[in-house]
Amino acid sequence: MISTPRQPEGPHGSPRRAGGYGCALLALATLAALLAGASAQASMTPAAAPSRGAHAFGRPAGGALQETSAAREAAAAAPVQQTPAPASEPPVPEPPRFLRDVINAIGDVAGDVFSWGQSSTVTGRVLHNAFLAGQIAGLDGGFVGGDLFLFAASASVDGEVRHDVYAFTSQLRIPRDAVVHGNLLAFVGSLRIEGRVRGKLLGSAGIVVLDGQIGGGEIEAGTLRLGPNARVHGDLVYTCDNEPVVDPAAVIEGELRRKEAAAETAPAVGGRHATWWKLGWKAWIYVGNLIVGLFCLLLGGAAARAPAAELTRQPASGLGLGFVVTVVTPVACLLALLLVVTLPLGVIGLVVFLLLAFLGRLAAAQFIGAWLLRRTLRRARPSEYLSLALGLLVLMLLAEIPYVGFLARLVAVLLGVGGVYMALRAAGFPSRGIAPRRPAGSAGLVA
Repeated sequence: MISTPRQPEGPHGSPRRAGGYGCALLALATLAALLAGASAQASMTPAAAPSRGAHAFGRPAGGALQETSAAREAAAAAPVQQTPAPASEPPVPEPPRFLRDVINAIGDVAGDVFSWGQSSTVTGRVLHNAFLAGQIAGLDGGFVGGDLFLFAASASVDGEVRHDVYAFTSQLRIPRDAVVHGNLLAFVGSLRIEGRVRGKLLGSAGIVVLDGQIGGGEIEAGTLRLGPNARVHGDLVYTCDNEPVVDPAAVIEGELRRKEAAAETAPAVGGRHATWWKLGWKAWIYVGNLIVGLFCLLLGGAAARAPAAELTRQPASGLGLGFVVTVVTPVACLLALLLVVTLPLGVIGLVVFLLLAFLGRLAAAQFIGAWLLRRTLRRARPSEYLSLALGLLVLMLLAEIPYVGFLARLVAVLLGVGGVYMALRAAGFPSRGIAPRRPAGSAGLVA
């Protein structure tokens, strides 16, 4: 029996215990290496994966090392496939800008621009639409990326417009270096084109001078002139009082022709049919005015009857005050429209004046009808409804008489406006409300 020499004990006790510790450490290291190798093999591309001859710890042996190096070089030489970047969201458009100074010099604007004042001029780049209003408006070397709208006494498009131009001006000029890529729709008094309009020329003008380029179109003009630099790329159809003046150097690629008036296709209506149509139309207007007047009397009460009552008391004063108010109010409103600060007041004033003129005409008709009923039926207080119906009928009949009709309508408007003004003044408007103050000893309509 062979006996094994006994080994000395180490610091950790017996040799068997030390061997147990060594085996445990070896097993843990092996497990960690296997896990690391499996993780590396899973994350490796198929071209760079190690061959079957690789060591268990992930270290390639022999030819596997060369194969792995070649695969890595091939992978490095191959073009890297870029992951497409996510699509960016469209930029949020800039809110429109509103300019209402006396003089507006518009620079760079990323959105739409609305400008009104004494002068509205684009000197920079407006990426979208431009709405310009004033005595002077247009472009001064500027750029508009959308449509251009002009409302002015005098306008000039000295720049570039990517889309259409809509002009409602007294004078419009497109200088030589200007370019309009879209159409030009102009309702102007005088139009002069020296630049280039790539689209069509449309609209109406008193005088049209074409000494630039247009893409054809259709225009209605009092006078049409084509200068030596005129170039028409297409047909130009015109409606003109006189024959157009065409310079011999002008070039018209299409056809220059006059637009003939459309032939009457409907049969002419005359005789009794025309008379009946006219009577029907007059009756329709009469019934409409009567309905509105009765509606005002029923709902307005004493306030609606007050203007006729004031005219009954002071007809001459009503006529004089109506003349003053009718002359002064429209002039004041038009002056207010020319100023930036008072522009809303001018618009409101005109609307209110037109409304008062219509209602005043109804009051004048009631006053005229009541005056006739008092003279014929000898009634001190005739019905206001009957007075209104009779007065409207008298005014309609007087309007059919030449020259007298215009004078009758004018007197009716002046009387009505004066009556409304006196009623408001008697009611203490605006200091003490609008309830009418009845004259002493009267009730309701004194007409």
